[in-house]
Amino acid sequence: MVQKSVSLSRSIKTIDPSAEVFGPVEYGFSGYYDFQSAPDWNSVKAGKSYTWFLDYYLDQLKLASDTSGRRLLDVLDLHWYPKPRERRQQNNKRKCNLCCGQAGADTGTALAVGFALQGN
Repeated sequence: MVQKSVSLSRSIKTIDPSAEVFGPVEYGFSGYYDFQSAPDWNSVKAGKSYTWFLDYYLDQLKLASDTSGRRLLDVLDLHWYPKPRERRQQNNKRKCNLCCGQAGADTGTALAVGFALQGN
């Protein structure tokens, strides 16, 4: 996935150097942490200091940007979609709570965040 991101970003920047590239468009904790339990994640991070997939992704894109002589990732694109948690009340009726903290907790709306990357 990282190599595809690097390759695609290089192509985009070659065609339009002013284009902004967003990535990796992850949507929840497991994507941030271990790329949805990717079967090769343990071997990828073995012997390295990466705990989070996002750390690895950003580091690899930074290294590729340095090699290319231009920024390949302009915005870190993360999404959070709350998942309802069901619990039983005393009268055995179901009640759903959203398990996402404050963001969207009252409305059930999704939270999407893009972080513009600053500096070199």
